[in-house]
Amino acid sequence: MGHGSVKKGVFVPLGVAALLAGPVVSALAAGSAAAGQAGATEAASGAVSAGVGPSVGGGLSSVSGTPGGVDSMPAGGVVQAPPKDARVSIDAAKQKVTGVFGIRVTPEMTFNYSFMSGAPDGRRRWNLSWQTPPSQGGPGESYNAAVDADSGAILSYQHWKGQDQVFPPTVTREQARQTALDLVKRLQPVESQQIVPWPVQDAVGPQGLMGFAFSFARVQDGVPFPSNGFHVVISPDGQVSSYDFLWSTNVMFPDSKPALGQGQAQATLANTLQVSAHYIPDPSKWVGAAQVRMVYQANVAASTITPGLGYAPAGPMLLDASGARWIDGMGNPVSVPDAPPTTPLMSGGPEVPTFYSQPLDESAAERIARSLSELSTSATLVTSNLNDGGRGQHPTWTFTFTESDNTSVNVGVDAMSGEVVWFNTGRPMPLNATVPESPPAVTPDRARQVAVDFLKRVLPNRLGALAVPNNQPQDGPILFNKSFAAPMAPVGPGIVKPPIAQTYMINAIHLHHGVIDDLSNVSVSVDKTTGQVTNYYARFADDPGMGINYPEGRAKPSEQAREAYLKAIHMTLAYVQLMKPDSAEPGPVRLVYLPVSSAPLSGWDALTGEWIRPFGAEPGGVDLGGIRGHWAERELSALFQAGIMQPVNGKIAPDQPITRGDFVAALMRAVSPYGGPAPDTPSFEDVPSNHPDYPYIEWALQRGWIDAGKQFHPDDPLTRIAMADILVREQGYQDLTKITGIFQNPYSDMSGRSDREMADAAVVTGLGLMRGSDGKFSPDDPASRAQAAVVLYNLLTMHK
Repeated sequence: MGHGSVKKGVFVPLGVAALLAGPVVSALAAGSAAAGQAGATEAASGAVSAGVGPSVGGGLSSVSGTPGGVDSMPAGGVVQAPPKDARVSIDAAKQKVTGVFGIRVTPEMTFNYSFMSGAPDGRRRWNLSWQTPPSQGGPGESYNAAVDADSGAILSYQHWKGQDQVFPPTVTREQARQTALDLVKRLQPVESQQIVPWPVQDAVGPQGLMGFAFSFARVQDGVPFPSNGFHVVISPDGQVSSYDFLWSTNVMFPDSKPALGQGQAQATLANTLQVSAHYIPDPSKWVGAAQVRMVYQANVAASTITPGLGYAPAGPMLLDASGARWIDGMGNPVSVPDAPPTTPLMSGGPEVPTFYSQPLDESAAERIARSLSELSTSATLVTSNLNDGGRGQHPTWTFTFTESDNTSVNVGVDAMSGEVVWFNTGRPMPLNATVPESPPAVTPDRARQVAVDFLKRVLPNRLGALAVPNNQPQDGPILFNKSFAAPMAPVGPGIVKPPIAQTYMINAIHLHHGVIDDLSNVSVSVDKTTGQVTNYYARFADDPGMGINYPEGRAKPSEQAREAYLKAIHMTLAYVQLMKPDSAEPGPVRLVYLPVSSAPLSGWDALTGEWIRPFGAEPGGVDLGGIRGHWAERELSALFQAGIMQPVNGKIAPDQPITRGDFVAALMRAVSPYGGPAPDTPSFEDVPSNHPDYPYIEWALQRGWIDAGKQFHPDDPLTRIAMADILVREQGYQDLTKITGIFQNPYSDMSGRSDREMADAAVVTGLGLMRGSDGKFSPDDPASRAQAAVVLYNLLTMHK
């Protein structure tokens, strides 16, 4: 029975029926001891949904092959009719892929193929795609592969299964790694002798682990070349989800001896790296949860290059191994940005305006729009609307004016603060604009000052919370005339060049209590010729009514965060393929030092001192060695590898009590990971929107798994009877527990408890989710994290 639906109490499993009053099945398992720990339960097997989707890349869609489906292919090649000189036929390519990966081709499957040449790696390839139709209302399966048309080498393979993934994982990480390595050796026996492991992150989603990922970088002259290599993902049930192989045959390598030593490279990083504190949306939570974290971020980012996954810039910053020079992915020298400034435009000035109790009326808002935006006195009002932006927005007056030259100007006025929060002139950029022979009439410094003066005029009550970095302005966006519908293309021997940027863009920093606020946005565009402000936008996420709570507290010293980054980033000597300027094509190979990290550096929490990882803790990063031999080792390992349970201060802490909030969060991740939007106003006084378990608790309340009230006590230990009650509701038997006198009491310590509590204990026992010890249920004892893991494990495997 799926966890997405709630049962109505019509069907009662035999285990529950055994506890109903009247004839009782003598095989009742209540009271049995549990592997050396009260509350431990026996585990069964089952499935957990992971929601993995197909892997698709950019490029053109094929029109060749059998009708009924479309395959995807990598960008950078040209689709053409199959040539006669292809050494490997399409039939041979099909046979190789189906044989290696065990694809069982059935009559109902559709098959597509195309031939492509001109790829950056110099290989001609067959692109193949199989698709099974949906069955019983569910999605089908798809297989995509690419095969070298000259050598027969399999270049890529992806398998997407539109069904639940197996839980618990039937393979360990080490077993999955061996499967990946064996596949690489079998498909490329020569190249597999010239590779080294390369750091890569597992495939992780809101529910946790979706696949074990492994990358292997090509080695040339003893130096890794991560622009080439292998990337393999193994599903939790040990199957190959994807395989990618990239090994260029047309590259030249420079001398492998660096002028800069490893120690010098690390010292250069230490001399370069700076950190700054930011408020950011919490990357460990899902959409709909208004969560904010205060983190330290570094001005040097770790490289995200992944062997086997195609050509891409190796990272925003690389250290040239021929000297201590930082370069970008195209080989151009770059200046390492300083940490953003936190000195406001007016030190000690106002940070938040006074807000009205009622929205401004139209006439008052129009006066503000005319006086503070770049309107002429002759502008004519065309339309006006009061828009309720909904959650995360104040009501805003929107005005459209027409100027004497028939151009329109749109202006937005915050109806609660009286501030102009956006406007645009609506003037398109001319298509025939060319690069001027002389510098723009307005210098960057002048444009920056124009923007600063403008902000002082339109946001006088926020000058104590606004800063403008010295590295501003930047070139603004290129705006095209709406009547121009076709893309630019070569014309005769020449090429139509795109118009140049006509504006500067100045991005201001908003500070919340002195910390950089990345949730807010303030930008000003200045015309390079006239020096006029042409566009402006401001949104302040910390204003009242926005529904976002910022975590408060004393941040850890910035030097501590800097040391954490220096320990996490390793300057690694490597060859990288640079990109050609203004092109998606690969360029020359350069010997560099790459900033490499074995963990995703989303940010270092300024309050807790922990690394933040997408969707919570990285499954592969959990140290399971500390629970070896524990009575719940199997269940704990499965739950932590799947990302359903999360560490406490980096530790599994199996015998520590689990909190009420953490159990609800783990339950939600296990059975309903895509919870939906959280409410504008927290439902419990003690669970604000910045509490780590906030969205899970709100979603559990929406589903009726917990009771409403003023307090939830999320950080209190969860009692065993409270855990039983939550499980009964999740299973949909809450109506059954309201009927009095129908359950027998198999536990000596449940005498005198309420009918509901006795029913809760009976139902979870009958379902096999929880059991007592020595004839006792121990209802008021706190449930340990190990007990919770066993309960969740049983919940996920009970229907297998």
